[in-house]
Amino acid sequence: MSADGTAPLSYQWSFNGGAIDGATGGSLTLNNVQPTDAGNYSVTISNVVSSVASVDTVLKVTSTGVPPAITSEPAGDNVEIGASATFTVSASGSEPLGYQWYFDGTAVSGATSNSLSIASVQAGDAGTYWVVVSNPFGSVRSMGAVLFISSGGGGSVNFSNLGISHVYDVDGTTRLPAGTTFLAQLYAGPTADSLQAVAGTASFAFPGLFDGGNRYIPSVAPGQVASVQVRVWESAYGTTYEQARATGGRTGTSALAAAAFRRPCRPYWSDCKTSRWSQGCRRARWSSLGAARSRSLRS
Repeated sequence: MSADGTAPLSYQWSFNGGAIDGATGGSLTLNNVQPTDAGNYSVTISNVVSSVASVDTVLKVTSTGVPPAITSEPAGDNVEIGASATFTVSASGSEPLGYQWYFDGTAVSGATSNSLSIASVQAGDAGTYWVVVSNPFGSVRSMGAVLFISSGGGGSVNFSNLGISHVYDVDGTTRLPAGTTFLAQLYAGPTADSLQAVAGTASFAFPGLFDGGNRYIPSVAPGQVASVQVRVWESAYGTTYEQARATGGRTGTSALAAAAFRRPCRPYWSDCKTSRWSQGCRRARWSSLGAARSRSLRS
């Protein structure tokens, strides 16, 4: 850049309208240019009399690299409290590859490698984990890996709708996509007025279908009746159903159901309409959850 005027002349370079720190010389040099450097560059020249801004110069960057792709998804795990758990992802693409792990939608501090380890799992660690892999040419999000606890007090349920029913989008016909765009959470308690989130979230393993493994309801002992409900929300709008509703995300709930825990067995979410155990305690039948078959989200 050349300019005339009463000396001394001062220079300030800008990128897309924002001043570039330290760019105060008569020229601007970019090293190791990346796709994110593409945009409009200009310079403002000033002296004691006035200042003048140059017209924008457009820098276009041709990408020759390969964006990341997941080659091996992280797998869920079922562990006892106090045990360890590790999630691992494999990805391809142009180096360098960056990693950031998330737990129920919140970035895990310091979790920036291709694996995430929890040395001593506690009840609060149950939920859905995923990783975003990125490089200068793009980014990709993995599928969700659900961590659930295999022991606990109270009755237990298998929090899953695999092979039973589907969850649909606001149009009532489109099944929610597989992955972590939406999360499901089991709410349960002794009464309909005492529902609390049980363990962590579950992601969608297939379109419209989630699988969260066994969930223990500490507030409901075997022999008592539990009120249960499934709540689903758009994860970009919050880490909980309540946050997503408050911030305008798509949300939905199943019908309220009741389940009788007569002994510590493992019932599962079914379409049945009675609330009693079948012979041999092989399965539990929920009341009214059949209404969830055609349940859809709302915007």
